[in-house]
Amino acid sequence: MFTALFDRLGNWNPQLMRELKGRLHPRNIIAAIALSVLSQLILLLFFGTQLPPTFNPHEHLKLTTKPSIDFIFGTSNLPDYPPYLRIQSINDNIEEVYRGGQILAAADYPRTGDRILAIDGQPVETFADDFNDFNKATEAIQGQRSTTVSLANDPILGQDAVLSIDRHGVGKMTLRLPRVAVTDTYSPYCKFDQRFNTVQAGSRSHPYDPKFCSLNADKTAFEVDWRLWYQQIFKQSSLMLTVGLLTLGSLMLMQNLEREQRRGTLTFIRLSPRSSLNILSGQILGAPVVIYLAAALMLPLQVFSAFRAGIPLIELLAFYGLLGVTGLLFFSLSLLLGLISKGLGGLQAWLVAAGIFLLQMVMGVAVSGGSLGEPFVLHWAVLFSPVSVLHYLLDIASDPNRSVFQFAGYKLKLLSFVALFAVHGLVWILWLWHALRRKFGNPQQVPLIERRYSYLLTACFEVFLLGFASSSRYQDNVTIVGFLNLLFLTLLISALQPSRQSLEDWVRFRLSQRRSQRQSLLKDLIQGESSPAILAIAINVAIALGMMAVWAIRAHLTTSLVNAVLTYGALGSLILIYASINQVWFLSKVKRPEIWSLGTLFVAFAAPLLVRSLLIDVSSSRFVQLLEAAAVPWMMGSSAGFYAGAILSQWLLLCLLNFTAMRQLQKAGESASKRLFSGPAALSARSS
Repeated sequence: MFTALFDRLGNWNPQLMRELKGRLHPRNIIAAIALSVLSQLILLLFFGTQLPPTFNPHEHLKLTTKPSIDFIFGTSNLPDYPPYLRIQSINDNIEEVYRGGQILAAADYPRTGDRILAIDGQPVETFADDFNDFNKATEAIQGQRSTTVSLANDPILGQDAVLSIDRHGVGKMTLRLPRVAVTDTYSPYCKFDQRFNTVQAGSRSHPYDPKFCSLNADKTAFEVDWRLWYQQIFKQSSLMLTVGLLTLGSLMLMQNLEREQRRGTLTFIRLSPRSSLNILSGQILGAPVVIYLAAALMLPLQVFSAFRAGIPLIELLAFYGLLGVTGLLFFSLSLLLGLISKGLGGLQAWLVAAGIFLLQMVMGVAVSGGSLGEPFVLHWAVLFSPVSVLHYLLDIASDPNRSVFQFAGYKLKLLSFVALFAVHGLVWILWLWHALRRKFGNPQQVPLIERRYSYLLTACFEVFLLGFASSSRYQDNVTIVGFLNLLFLTLLISALQPSRQSLEDWVRFRLSQRRSQRQSLLKDLIQGESSPAILAIAINVAIALGMMAVWAIRAHLTTSLVNAVLTYGALGSLILIYASINQVWFLSKVKRPEIWSLGTLFVAFAAPLLVRSLLIDVSSSRFVQLLEAAAVPWMMGSSAGFYAGAILSQWLLLCLLNFTAMRQLQKAGESASKRLFSGPAALSARSS
């Protein structure tokens, strides 16, 4: 039966079968089982230690009064100046365990600032400078643990604490405060009696929380909130599952791909008659199979804890579904980075895995801690983190009418949030597989993205980016929006850039064709694969800036709308300068033009920031403001006049760079044509 199953699996996806045979060794299987079981045991042991201990009256009860009192105690070295003891704060919310204190009359109630003259008949003057005397006198008032055999039967509970006080404006008087026994044990998973566990302002707080564990009706054990305990186990196991699956899975995929490239077997895999979709899906399903096994062994604990925590099945399935979408997204990204990045060896896999790990941990902590705050553009990162999905699902489930997320100004409920997360993940998976298919089939010559589809890619990016950039907080978001657009469009420049050989071939064929046979130059520059990409980049910049302008108009900018438009114009011109620099380098006869282009762009990006930081003391200088407007317009800190001057200087540089690129392109085409036409003549001359 297994032989027939493996045969069918091999016929469907030979690459998957190859990966499974190479990884499902007994040693790997045992390691996966041990890792999964050990991590779950550590998790259960940790949360087991968080439960309240077995109740013991001698260890978990203390004596105090109702109300309890905090004191200010002080002495003086001056002669004839006795020590003083004053009431600092009063706490009425005392949980009475064994004896309920009577309600005091208003005249018998202590007040903050009352000076205590004696406690149970012992004058405060006898305390002198010795705090031990003070502690002995107040041990049954401030809350001390009992040392008797049974606090429940302690006769002191039947005696009131007698305080002689001196009240301002009233004079000397006597107060009788009933003694009670209370719990002083804290656990995050105790049930708390809300009537008693609220401390008044001014009183001392507990190191963790001013809530102490409540006892059951029989006064024999602490009450445990098992639903909360299982919910925390489910949350933490989900964090372990998500981080481990995404991080280790991406690491193993990139390491496997790097090993295939180093051994040269990737070239033979490309020659396979199977489609790139079939081969790459086999890589994703097979390379991390050991991680999948370890993750599957965590599912029983997760499902059990989820049901005990009262999490509905639909929410559990939604979490696993979105985890699968996110996993496919990061695994596809890992494969793409493994195909396009060279020279880092195995280091790149660790860098990508570290980045995924940090993203998941940061978003998990931010969302679970409720520190996301008001709508902000960087909330987009939530849609890349299944951990944050888990917290949102649980929080929304506790209150179905609660809205915790906003997109395009609309508050999202549970269903709409899940739909947005799924659509977002699937959109980027489609774009990644478009690039994977092209890069895997022809790794040398073909750009990552088809030029005609890049315009739709830019529109998708802007929809998601501006959807999280609240128009009501335009000034808080505009700098981040500008910087992310600069980063995205710079990456798009590299994705659309054809190789030098492709550019030479394009020029040679256009020069060798008659004018009537040539394709429209405008159409070739917009949709072609081998033509210069500067016009396509300009169209993408126009799409991005146009959508940003609509966003600015929605923010109801009036006086600063002209300034915003000029700012976007300077930002677009800067991106076109980056594209022109990249074009010049790819037309130059240098080895590894992408390295030279990347270095130049980095200098062009970082140098103005460095100069700006050095000139911070003269920020009002016209030169500094013009430099900021021209070189770092995404900082949005200059006036309209400086942006207009920056655009003029940018376009002068842009014309110079494109003139240089045209000359290089023309020379490259002429040289290629000469080599082509001189080839037959040289061959005939040599034969004669």
